[in-house]
Amino acid sequence: MELYQSCQDKKRGVGNIVCTAYIHGLVDGMTMGVASEKFPGKYCPPDSGISAPQARLIIEKFLRDHPERLHVEAGLVAGLAIIEAFPCATKSN
Repeated sequence: MELYQSCQDKKRGVGNIVCTAYIHGLVDGMTMGVASEKFPGKYCPPDSGISAPQARLIIEKFLRDHPERLHVEAGLVAGLAIIEAFPCATKSN
């Protein structure tokens, strides 16, 4: 109901921004889920999770460090940044 109400804001107000951001994030997440099989390594976040401000800093640093990837779809490059920041530990035999 909250999403529907936010999406009814046609005047570019806060509700409209919330609706657009939520849907964009959802689509990016779904795209990253499908594409994650193509990326080497796996994502293993800390047990305590990752805060939105921490994720933002990670993504901003990744974009600064990899300007050659600025043309890549936002959801994919952001996902890659998080995957690279939190790789799974490899098992050694």
